[in-house]
Amino acid sequence: MVVVTSTSTLAPTETEEAAVTTDTDSIEGDDVVEQSPAVVSSGDQGPDEPELVNSTTTEPELDESSTDAVTDLTVADLTLSSDRIGPFPFGTPIVRVLDGLVVALGPAMSDVVALYTPGDAGRLVDGDGFAFDHPFGRQTCFGNGLCVEAGAADTADLRLVGWSLTEGDGEPIPTNIGLRLGDALGDSSDVVIDPFGCSVIGTGRLGGLELELLSTDGPFPSGADDDATSTPPPTALVVVGLSAGSLRTATFASC
Repeated sequence: MVVVTSTSTLAPTETEEAAVTTDTDSIEGDDVVEQSPAVVSSGDQGPDEPELVNSTTTEPELDESSTDAVTDLTVADLTLSSDRIGPFPFGTPIVRVLDGLVVALGPAMSDVVALYTPGDAGRLVDGDGFAFDHPFGRQTCFGNGLCVEAGAADTADLRLVGWSLTEGDGEPIPTNIGLRLGDALGDSSDVVIDPFGCSVIGTGRLGGLELELLSTDGPFPSGADDDATSTPPPTALVVVGLSAGSLRTATFASC
């Protein structure tokens, strides 16, 4: 299954935080709590980090060489890897992450907070049929195609848990494996390509990152019973999406 996400960011204001808290008190079933992104100026670095509530999460050790100058972050500082975005490892409070990303990328294009409740097979799902690993999630997306995922059991303790990157505008973000969107996959012996796909779109893995791949040599097999179609070779594949960590994923067929 290929999942492509898109959205935007910005930490909520104190008024919006209160609105989210009030709304979630009356949530039933699989309702989704959404909020509009706050309007900020190009110089705004987001609101102060909210006070943590009943949290036993250990603060991750940050890369001090980078975070000392968070106000000076650039796109080149945001190298994407399997467990972090630049100087921000998974587990960093999302407000701190967004403060840095706004400096480097500008205001977010979208910012959504959602509630996930137990559904079929014990998965946490929202009212739109999307699953997540945490009861509360926040997805913030920027104009360059980067979306960051935050999750927690409490909206006051949302922390970075994943990221995804699809086509967008602006300077491309580097990755720790050297691949960028639009790059040909080549003949790397370390890449793992899933045998089935959705027409000319397939998936794979390399260096701990999930890959979304576009075939330039015909479609992927649609399933095990598709004997007439062969899986395209790596040299015929182009990277059109990258991701890592916990992501908001569809529970319904998307092909």
